[in-house]
Amino acid sequence: MANDVSRCNISKWRLLRMTLRCMFFQSSWNYRYFQGLGWTVALLPELRLLYSPDKLPLVVKRYLKYFNTNTFLAPSVAGATLALELDQCRGNSPPIAADAYAEAIMAPVAAVGDALFWGGIRPFCSCLAVALAAYNFWWSPLVLVVLFSLSALIFRVLGAWIGYQRGAAAIEVIARSRLADVAMVLKRVTVVMLGGLCAVLVHSGD
Repeated sequence: MANDVSRCNISKWRLLRMTLRCMFFQSSWNYRYFQGLGWTVALLPELRLLYSPDKLPLVVKRYLKYFNTNTFLAPSVAGATLALELDQCRGNSPPIAADAYAEAIMAPVAAVGDALFWGGIRPFCSCLAVALAAYNFWWSPLVLVVLFSLSALIFRVLGAWIGYQRGAAAIEVIARSRLADVAMVLKRVTVVMLGGLCAVLVHSGD
């Protein structure tokens, strides 16, 4: 099945490159596969490493279908998926097929990721930038861009590594991280910050 059993290994450098490819998920978004084409492209170089040319088309066909998840947590799904493919490449029997695993967890990961990034981190960073702008800090827009981008990058890189290391158990790591609770805390802090900012602005206008 594998191209060469001795080469059935995915280095940190390959994981990093896979993570970078995951950043372009949305560039090939379409109504048939949603992120499916970008998802397949992100995995393709590693699939080429694991499978011989005659097996590769069938493997790619398994992934070229509907896929839709949060783009910032997608590398964790990709890392876990590659770990399961690698397990199969080595002749083991993974607890679940790699493509079936990705299909099963994409929706829960999307729910957690959307709540954390779009409902938690982005509003918090935006509120912080607005608060700084209220005090005439010209660089306040950079706070939003830098903090949000840095958060996304950390989750992408660490997520890919953790997903690859834990395999099918990666979803348990995400669940234990209680990211939904983190998002809720950020929402509450953001509301408090907005309330304080409104009070300051109203008072300064008197």
